[in-house]
Amino acid sequence: MKNKAKNLIIRTKRAVFNEYLANHPSLFDGDGLDFSELREYVPGEDAKKIDHIISAKKQKPYVKVYKSERELNIVVFSLLGGSIYFGTKEQKQETLAKIVSVIGVSTVGYQDRFSSYIYTNRVKSFIKPSKKLSFVTKAIEEILEFYPVGESVDFSNLEKEINRYVKKRALIFLVGDFLTLPPSLKKLNTKHEIIVIIVRDRFEESLAELSYIHLTDANNLKSLSLDLDKTTKQRYEKLLKEQDHTLYENLKRDRVRFTKIYSDENPIKNLKKLFLGR
Repeated sequence: MKNKAKNLIIRTKRAVFNEYLANHPSLFDGDGLDFSELREYVPGEDAKKIDHIISAKKQKPYVKVYKSERELNIVVFSLLGGSIYFGTKEQKQETLAKIVSVIGVSTVGYQDRFSSYIYTNRVKSFIKPSKKLSFVTKAIEEILEFYPVGESVDFSNLEKEINRYVKKRALIFLVGDFLTLPPSLKKLNTKHEIIVIIVRDRFEESLAELSYIHLTDANNLKSLSLDLDKTTKQRYEKLLKEQDHTLYENLKRDRVRFTKIYSDENPIKNLKKLFLGR
């Protein structure tokens, strides 16, 4: 796993600094996290900065202005329940490791502080804040070595654990498959800035008709036999689509930015689009 993590970091460095981000070694180059003031929107600037709640009250567009910070505190919580141990092209766990490597390499490349946590029902391991690439490599090793089968993500305890470990205001990434709905992230997103990254395999959202199959739930190890015919397939896909719609609406309500990355996609392109708008 150590060699696999090191090779992943090397490939990520090459892609981040040369192929995609060019003169933007940090995905997070931009506004700081400390709020300063509100001011009227100037035509031509980034419309994403508009505060829609304040704008609605004042009946004209307003934007939030932030104090520039010299150093960002970037924190990743990898949500490694049993369902992450699945994939057709590659396991979602490996895709998640790639995502964390992009975040970590970009963070230390811009001399910001990076820390990493593995979370299920509690924090299982963590890498303390650092600006060193070796700490990013160690974080990737721990993610790849973690065996999630039999584990379940307990969202009800997540806020408590974040408050326990993350004392300084931070940009916090929650990375997982989100096959179960989390509670409101509004309170956390007020104290910190929360970003959700949903990791999925396309097969999960568009099942093949497999007839009679035997399944084991990787979260609780319970077994189930069923006939995955057309009707069952359609019912499952409809329920997942409805649940995802609820997830997206809840995140928008709580003003949490989010994106979805599939296991057959290049995570750098998705993250670049999320942060740099291109």
